[in-house]
Amino acid sequence: MYRGNRNSSKITGQSLIEILVALGLGVILIGGVTALITVNLKSSSESKTMQSASLLTQEVIDAAKSKAEADWNVFYALGKTSTNKYFIASSTLAITAGTEPLVLGEYAFTRYFYVENVKRTECGVGSPTEATVSAECTNFLAGTGYVAEDPSTQKITVVVEWDGGNIEQEQYVSRTRNVALRQTDWSGGGGDDTVLVNPNNRYSTATNIETTATPGVLSVILSGGGGGPMTPNIDATEPNHWAWNDVIGWIDFDYATGNVGINNGKLFGYASSSMGLIAFDCATTPNGDICGGGSGDWKVSNVGGSLKGWAYSDTIGWISFDSVTATSSTAYGVSIDASGELSGFAWNETIGWISMNCNQPSASMNTCGTIPYRVKTFWTSMPDSGSLTSPVFNLGSRVAVNSVIWKGLENGGSVRFQVAASTVANPASWDYKGPDGTAATTYNTAGPDISTVLSPKDFSNVQYIRYKIFIESDAGRTNSPEVRDIILSYSL
Repeated sequence: MYRGNRNSSKITGQSLIEILVALGLGVILIGGVTALITVNLKSSSESKTMQSASLLTQEVIDAAKSKAEADWNVFYALGKTSTNKYFIASSTLAITAGTEPLVLGEYAFTRYFYVENVKRTECGVGSPTEATVSAECTNFLAGTGYVAEDPSTQKITVVVEWDGGNIEQEQYVSRTRNVALRQTDWSGGGGDDTVLVNPNNRYSTATNIETTATPGVLSVILSGGGGGPMTPNIDATEPNHWAWNDVIGWIDFDYATGNVGINNGKLFGYASSSMGLIAFDCATTPNGDICGGGSGDWKVSNVGGSLKGWAYSDTIGWISFDSVTATSSTAYGVSIDASGELSGFAWNETIGWISMNCNQPSASMNTCGTIPYRVKTFWTSMPDSGSLTSPVFNLGSRVAVNSVIWKGLENGGSVRFQVAASTVANPASWDYKGPDGTAATTYNTAGPDISTVLSPKDFSNVQYIRYKIFIESDAGRTNSPEVRDIILSYSL
């Protein structure tokens, strides 16, 4: 009995200990669960706060983008940097200075946005960057590494704050409403300096530009066409009509004054030397036109300022003016520079080299200090060129003019532009500008249907605009570009 009570007493003691242990564990577990529930509730609350803040941020971004698109000039005029805080009032949808307090569900927030200018590489048209603006961007074509502000882009930073936290989100906004002004005809004549909303068929001024031969087409007036006049034009002034050979001495291109000349197609007439006359063209030899003879139609051709082909002397035979026609492995030739001076060498198998100028840069030779000589013509290798200025176009509001493009045919020539812009219809002067912001340069186009970007620095936030087009023929003055459309694209 005693043993039994004793055993019973022992069992009872163990149960109490187990109960106490269990109770302790229960308290610990309940505490852990309570802590876990508290953490989860806090995490859930923060998540909901963040979601609400994100929604509020996106609302501002969408509204700000809409405002920028509706009236870029008002948006661009906002104060810059984070010291200038704005919000969009719910009642009026107006951009308002300050911050906006609001409650979403059970959470209280404050939100606002601020605006910053945007800098880009490639002088304002490349990728956004935080680099310092480059002084070299006075010239729009300075290079890809140079930095300038882009007046058609702004950076919005939206800030949403609440007790214990905040979020920020950045967004770039740009002028996106693009419009094009297109002029397709100029046959109505010049003298139009009126302010136009829509292009007509007139222009302001033109020099050496054909506007009526084919309505709707601009071209340069060609001076020669397929050869040009047979007018002798060697400069008779000393020493501008002499060539030299080490064997026969001086060769006179002004023999029988008014005999030798150069036009767009060829060198014609004949020169004199101690070995007799040298003819440059079978049609203008001392014996007249002999092109029907056994030697055929030979001449020294003018290919855009490069003389190619053959001259002939009864005494020394054929004289080659270029290595390509003669299929020579030794490179040589004769060319005409922009001032009309011939340079380089012709070749004859009997007497060797014939020098056209005492200064021969290609051969690193200059003997002009000893005996000056050269052959000079009043024909030059410069192409025919002309220009036309448009009327004034009113674009309706302050805009950013982005690019110019022309349509038509290049025909071996070139087309260039300058643009003038103003905030008023009748400025004191119209300043036509190229990529460096002055009249000293032009925007050189790469051909028809290829957009040429204009400098944002010069043509942003302007309302009135006009263009000047420059058209140049091919070097031989035989073909002109045909310009059918001129298109200026701009963003509202």
